Amino acid sequence: MLQTILSAFLDSTRALVHPSVLQCMLQRIGVQIGRQVSEQHRLTLGLSLPFSRKEYGRCLSQSLPERMGWPCSLLEETADRLRFNIPSCPFGRSVAGNSDFCRLTSGVFGGIAADQFGYAKVCLTQGHGTPPRNCCVTVYIRKTDESMAAEGTVYPEAVTAAGDWAETPARQGALPPLSSRECGLLRLVGEGLTDKEIAAALNLSVRTVENHGARLREKLGVSGRVGLVRFALRHHLAKP
Repeated sequence: MLQTILSAFLDSTRALVHPSVLQCMLQRIGVQIGRQVSEQHRLTLGLSLPFSRKEYGRCLSQSLPERMGWPCSLLEETADRLRFNIPSCPFGRSVAGNSDFCRLTSGVFGGIAADQFGYAKVCLTQGHGTPPRNCCVTVYIRKTDESMAAEGTVYPEAVTAAGDWAETPARQGALPPLSSRECGLLRLVGEGLTDKEIAAALNLSVRTVENHGARLREKLGVSGRVGLVRFALRHHLAKP
């Protein structure tokens, strides 16, 4: 049922909005699904808020399959992160070659974690096959050197950004999908920081910052540092 509804939503929406806006919409849908599942979990078990780390893992590995038919198991739990396995994609063959549904999955896991711990970074690795099997979702619930270095989506920042993009029509159709790290780096470039200053602010090496900047220029279709600064200011990602 969920697969049919979401497939119809994508088919009817993809041609009408920019891909970045669509991904933000799916991310927000995922957050709302996650909040519904966590609230039902809390009410059923009579739990108090916020959840403990173990209860967060139990909510996703038990209540998500029971209430949404969404297979999920907890693989690993440490003080800083939890790692989950999704043995079979709940969206079926419609997800093949399409990362849009991964945004929704990220929203489910990240939204619950951000509500309970105040911070989450979700890193999702899609499994092999059609539909994909054994996808891995890593959720960092604390800022660490490892989480800062990992490529993923940060919550609740992503939810706020999604709301901003959805509510500002003038920005639709112009901003390609950017990761939280890319947005952060672009903001700092737009505010006039040097690569060395950005490296210190993000706890990265200068070479890494230079490589991120080169990839950003290619992704955004701009040339030189001035192009990045102009892009950041034009899209309100940095203060003039």
